[in-house]
Formats: sequence, C-alpha cells, structure tokens
Amino acid sequence: MNRYSVLLILAALLVGCTSAADDTSSETTSVSVEGTSDSADSGFPLTIQNCGRELTFESAPQRAVTFYQPALELLAEVGVADAVVARTEHETDPLPELAEAIDGIPVIVEGDAFAPPQEPLLAADPDFVYSTEPGYDFDDSSGRTSLDTLAELGIPAFISPAKCPGVDPADISIEDVYAEYRAIGQIFGVPEEAEAAIAKIEAAIAEVENGVGGSDPTGTIVTFSDSPPLGVLAADGFYTDTLRLAGGENLMADVEGSTAEVSAEVVAASEPEAFVLIFAADPDAVAASILAAFPTVPAAETGKAFAVDPLGFNVGPRYAQTIRDLAANLHPDAFGG
Repeated sequence: MNRYSVLLILAALLVGCTSAADDTSSETTSVSVEGTSDSADSGFPLTIQNCGRELTFESAPQRAVTFYQPALELLAEVGVADAVVARTEHETDPLPELAEAIDGIPVIVEGDAFAPPQEPLLAADPDFVYSTEPGYDFDDSSGRTSLDTLAELGIPAFISPAKCPGVDPADISIEDVYAEYRAIGQIFGVPEEAEAAIAKIEAAIAEVENGVGGSDPTGTIVTFSDSPPLGVLAADGFYTDTLRLAGGENLMADVEGSTAEVSAEVVAASEPEAFVLIFAADPDAVAASILAAFPTVPAAETGKAFAVDPLGFNVGPRYAQTIRDLAANLHPDAFGG
C-alpha cells in the first residue's frame, strides 16, 4: 500500500472525529508567528506558532502545496518555488519576474483558485500546505481537508495570520505582513531572502510617506462591484492600514467584517473622494458605472475611480507596488502621478 493510500484511509477515519478543543473555526486564534529553533546553525528543528497551533519542522519542506496565488508568488519571491509540487489555479497572470520560477508547477484541480478537495490534495503527497485564503478552505464537511486532519497526517499547514479562523480582521496590520514573511523564511530556511522582501515593502512605504506624508487622507472605498449595493473591503485592519500607508482613509472601516455589502445610501452618505476597483474585468466600464451611480459624491466630480492589481491587497510581492499605485492615484500631485 503506497503512502497516498494510507493518507486517504487515515483522512477518512479522522473526518468528524476531531475534538471541539482543536476546532479553530469557532474560537479566537493567535496571530503570532514567532518561531523558536534549537539549532542556531541550521535553523532546525523549528517550532512556529500559527493560528493557535504549534507547527514543528525537522527540516525545510520539500513538497509544498499552495492555496491561492499570492502564497505561491511569495514562495517564489523568497526563492523556494522549486519546493512547491502543486498549486491552485491562478486568478491572474503571474508577475513577469516570477513567471519562470512558477512555470511548470502543476495545478491540483483546474479551475479551483482557492483550495482543492481532499483527494487530489493528498495525491500530491505534500509535506507542507501554505494558504493565504480564509480558514474555510480547511473544512472536512465541504470535501476539503481540515487543519486537524492535516495535523494527524503529519502535514503542517500555515495560514496567513490575517486569515486565521476567529481572528478579528481589525487587529491585523502591516506588522503581521512582516511576521508572515519572517515565518516563511524560517520554515524554508531562507531568512535573509525574507528580510530582503520585507525591505522592498519598507522602501515602498518610505517612498510613499515621503511623497504624501503632508497631504490630507483621501476618503476611499475599495470595491469589487460594478453597481450598488457595493461589495467593499471593510473593517479589516490590513486593508485599512494599506490605504492609510498610501494616503487614503478607508470609509468602510466601521462596517463589520473584512468584506461586506453596503447599500447605495451608505456609500453616498460617506461621501467618497475615490473608488478603488479590484477584480474589475473592464476597469473603465466599471469606473463609469460606479461614478454614474453616485453622481453627487466628490469622486464623481473629480472622476477618481481607478483599478489596482486585484491581488495587491494580499501578502506577497505585489504589495509594495500596490501601495505605490494607490498613492499615485490618490495623490497624483504629491506622489508624481
């Protein structure tokens, strides 16, 4: 019997048998990703705290699987794409500078950009799972694989702190982005590469702050809709922090949930000075539609509705450029346009 068959049998036995104490989907979890190592030379063995769970590594993963494109691109950025044996479907074209490293990594299930069903996941024989998508990816009842099941199978799974089940999105900030990079750097034994990636983000933030630091923040709504009611990025500290760093103010920061649907009345009452569009298939058409729907708000008077990289609000190599793009559009005079 091969290892895959054993994993499937174990997984079947474990479904539904996890204890409530281990169910992180219903409790507040830690966003700490501090690691401790018993060996200053090799970095291993290594223990990482992630989402209220303890992950232990005797060596760097060699058969990683990534859930969601930003996770894969982050691994490629720090130089360990060769340790990835399978990935989920891309949502957009890979960054040109990472395309060669990513090219050829097989897709687990065609058309699935977030998390694969249990059987094809285990067929990839992973020794590590990295997800930058929400905790609902890890749910046996949906046909996927729970964190408990993965742990019992000896497969550590690292989730972006911002996506830990039970974590208050408002508590997440840019510091959690840095902590995630450092944790991944520790796990794969590439701490210097992780620090280099962090330095790029810090440089972008310093550049933007130097340009827009004296400007009044621009009242902004980030939306993934083309007409009201609008789906928006809401009370998520990471989204709000990103806009703040770029010289914006998230007008939906008081709305509950990391994303939410808000009425036309709520949008109009907030008097947005800008609309930021994500996942807009036709940015010009979406911008025109939204501005026409809210003709009395300041953004309509200036025509300020613009698209940014749809994956730019995620941890990963797109983040630094997204901060620059936001600043250039929110404060074109101060930041050079």
